[in-house]
Formats: sequence, structure tokens, C-alpha cells
Amino acid sequence: MYELREEYLNYKPRTHQLQMQQVKKIDTKVISNRFFNSYSLHMERANDLETLCRLREYNMTGYRNMAVHCYAYWKGIYIRDNYELENMVIEFNNAFTEPLNETEVQAVLRCIPKAIDKFIAYEQGIRSGERKRVSKGMRDKEGYWYKNETLIDRLGITSKEQRHMKTIIGIDEKYDRNNKRRRDERRNENGLTKKQQELLDLKNKVESMKEQGHSLRTIAKDLSISLGKVQRVLKK
Repeated sequence: MYELREEYLNYKPRTHQLQMQQVKKIDTKVISNRFFNSYSLHMERANDLETLCRLREYNMTGYRNMAVHCYAYWKGIYIRDNYELENMVIEFNNAFTEPLNETEVQAVLRCIPKAIDKFIAYEQGIRSGERKRVSKGMRDKEGYWYKNETLIDRLGITSKEQRHMKTIIGIDEKYDRNNKRRRDERRNENGLTKKQQELLDLKNKVESMKEQGHSLRTIAKDLSISLGKVQRVLKK
């Protein structure tokens, strides 16, 4: 895909002002869009990391190495052009209020390709049926698989910051979101629970029948409710 893009569209990866040693060998392997959950998870985590940097106004001092490491790996999962990935990582690092130096960034970039290749082989092995997915723990998975607790600890992510993220969240934030979702699911498009909607519908019927001249006793009989309930509904 990348070779065709360069040959027929005359495309060249954009360079960055910081000229670091270029990666001459271009890896032309492309990840299939069938990399469902694992693929989308890595993309969302990269987005979460960018969100974290924006929240901190790119003051990542104390967390720069881990941030650059994760960003390079997560982005590299679906950017299979090493030169393009390098420029993207350099740009990400240069946005920090105190960027890592060139040697430190290159050290991170050197360890990323092998981990990405292991991730690809692991995922392809699962989809071909040659391997079984590891469901417990991260040790036997290929590539870098950090638990949320590890990322939160190593990046110093606060509870407030987690509210702005999609995937890097702790147990408390997860529970809060699940509870909120359950509350929202119990309400209809009007923001009412089933019971509240039933009471509103009953009130509308009672008021409509009363406007048509029906007595309260007649309304109660027709709607199969008590006279007292009719009176209570009209008072609300």
C-alpha cells in the first residue's frame, strides 16, 4: 500500500524540524482492519495519551519517557511506515514543555519495531487458529500489554483526568460509568423512568377527560383506578 502510494501519488512522508537519524528501511506490512478489539484498543489508548498531554498542557516532566514509549508503540501498531512513525513521535515529544533529547527518543524508537512485530504475529496467529488468545494476565501476550493500573501509576493519571479518557481508567471510574449507564438506560428519551412516564400519561388522560366534561367518578371507573388516585393525579 505504501509503495503504491509513493509510486502513483508521489507521496512522501512529511519531515519535522528536528532532523534525527532517518530510518532507511521501510516496513511495508500493513495491519488488516480485521484486528478488531486489540487494534481499536491501541488506537484509543494513543488518543487517551494525547488527551492527557493536552489536559496537562504538555507538562509531562517525570512521565516523558513512559509517554513517548507508549505513544510510539500504540501509534506504531497501525502506522507501519517507520520513517513516518519516527517523525510523528518526534513531533509528539517536541510538544512537551521539556522534551526528551534526541538520544533518549531514538532509544525508545529502537525497541518498538520488534514489539510491534510480536504483536502482529500474536494477533495473526489467533485469527488463523494457530494460537489461543491469552485471557488471564499479560505475560504470555506478545508485544507490550500494560494493565490500566500500571499505566495510571506510571503516568500519574488522576481520577479527574480519567474522566476525560475512554480506555485508561481505574476501577472507581469504571464503576461510576457503569452506574451512570444503568441510570441512563432506565430513562426514556424524555429523561423519565418507566414509572414517571406512566404517571405523566395517566395525568394527561385524566386532564383530557375532565376537560371533556367527565366527572371524577366516571374518569376513575373508565380508567379502572380509584377516585382518590384521580384526585391525587390532578393535584400534581
